[in-house]
Amino acid sequence: MEESGHYYTVYYTSLAAGFDEKLAYRHAVLAQMPDEVAWFDAAHIHILYCKTPASRALSSTQSSASGGGQSIWERSRNFVSDQIDRVTKPVREGLNDRETNLGGASQSIPNDWRHSVEYNLHALAPNNASNLVRSSDFQRKKTTEQLDAEHPASLKFGMLLHRLGDSYSHSRIENSKEMYTVSTRDTRWDCVPVKGLKDDNLGHGTHLTFPDNPLLRQGIFFLYLFNLYEVMQRKVRQYPNLRRNPATTLSFEELKARYQKMFNDTLFSPSSYFKDPSLKEQLMEAIRRDCQSTLGVQMESYRPERFQTQTLQQFLDQHRELNDLNIGEQKLKSTLESMRPELTHADQMTEFFQSMTPDQLKAWQQAEAAKAGINLNNINMNNLWPGR
Repeated sequence: MEESGHYYTVYYTSLAAGFDEKLAYRHAVLAQMPDEVAWFDAAHIHILYCKTPASRALSSTQSSASGGGQSIWERSRNFVSDQIDRVTKPVREGLNDRETNLGGASQSIPNDWRHSVEYNLHALAPNNASNLVRSSDFQRKKTTEQLDAEHPASLKFGMLLHRLGDSYSHSRIENSKEMYTVSTRDTRWDCVPVKGLKDDNLGHGTHLTFPDNPLLRQGIFFLYLFNLYEVMQRKVRQYPNLRRNPATTLSFEELKARYQKMFNDTLFSPSSYFKDPSLKEQLMEAIRRDCQSTLGVQMESYRPERFQTQTLQQFLDQHRELNDLNIGEQKLKSTLESMRPELTHADQMTEFFQSMTPDQLKAWQQAEAAKAGINLNNINMNNLWPGR
């Protein structure tokens, strides 16, 4: 999601729910951080890992049957990869100086780190995952559960706010019940686009940045806003000592009405999305003005990303207000790992049921009933297995 969704909407919603100004600002900064620090930014990592260069991924699989020769298949793959390298060269050259880990050291990107960032942090599900894991409802539910379990001033809470936004914006444009997906395989070849074959390993790359724009997906945005507001309001009730005092607050209906007005006041149309880059700033400026006039709070401003992503240290140098969190490489890595949605026993059973055809399910039900000595003739199966 763009800055208006991650930074400003988190900021405004935190204030609207009643949080202290400094904590609301922390929420906004941490929610924006994953799109600012190079080794947390999904697009940056995907480009570097999957397209730098494509031929490197193929060299390790090349065989030499006799005299170092290559098969027709290998030669054709190398030709395609060379074309990919040529097309992506300008992008790669602009990013190579940022190929550093969280500590700032030059390092190639490990595949497990790429996958953790894309899934744990940006909610881009594995393309080989079950239907349940790839569903947007599952990703939103699991992220909300984790937020409810965290202290609102913690690093993990702030990073989960980013994931919550992406669990909405990274749902597919043509089917918002499903998440965009990425490949988990340890090969760059599996990450690059192959026109006409598949796009399930590219995240929302095939739809460019359209899915991240709140103005383009207002229905999805308001679902996100409701979820975010409910989380913030529960936390304010749980931690009344973190309230703003005195505090002007908004109900969800009031907050939604404010956003609807801001959306309507922004001179926007889908066709103008790429033609007029000032539209993003118009919306952010509208949020700042509205927060000032409605809540009496002047927000710390944030400008759209204009430059390359930065190292962790560069980001922390700009945000000294995070010093008390003692953010370091190991803490960030462990926090990221703990954000991975865990499947409960009930989730596993749901996956199990979803994996069966109707005939397979019927056979399983009969087998389980027989073990328990139950006669199924006059029993409603839906009452026995309501999860199906």
